[in-house]
Amino acid sequence: MTKIDIFKTPIFHYDFPNLDDIRKEMIDYALQKEKEGDSEVISNQGGFQSKSMREEFIPFRKLCERVLPNCMAEIKDTYTYESNSFTPLNCWLNINRKKDYNVHHSHNNCDFSAVWYLKVPENSGKLVFDNPDYSSGLWVLESKYNSYSRGRGYVMPKENLLVIFKSHLVHYVEPNLSDEPRITLAFNLKLN
Repeated sequence: MTKIDIFKTPIFHYDFPNLDDIRKEMIDYALQKEKEGDSEVISNQGGFQSKSMREEFIPFRKLCERVLPNCMAEIKDTYTYESNSFTPLNCWLNINRKKDYNVHHSHNNCDFSAVWYLKVPENSGKLVFDNPDYSSGLWVLESKYNSYSRGRGYVMPKENLLVIFKSHLVHYVEPNLSDEPRITLAFNLKLN
């Protein structure tokens, strides 16, 4: 017998401990915007979600210049894309305080989406992805789940972790059970 994995769904993890200058700038900006009450309601249930921004948000531009070219080169190699060019489309900041969370959603009109964890207290909620094969896990007891049959996979957040994934993947964020806020930068990318 031969088993062929015909579809795979990678989620890319990058750890950037040397970006504290940008991280602090983003945290301060997010907390200021939250204080001003300048919030959107998209996928967030409670919490703060900033209005969509582009390159005019200087810390985002710095992040794009300093780390994204290397990340996107690895993604290009993984998928064997011809293009070596990408465009950051938009970004937004999220603050989830105690019991705040984000409902199931995906990102349209882009190729990849990402989240950079700026502040992550313990028990502040995982990033959870639904298996795109909707039939997975329907007939299997949870104790027998594996990478083929499980219905969900998750990312355990930590500060300075950047997660990049295909934007069509349905995902959600568990409630923050901490007394401290979880702060993230989310953004979308398009291959050129």
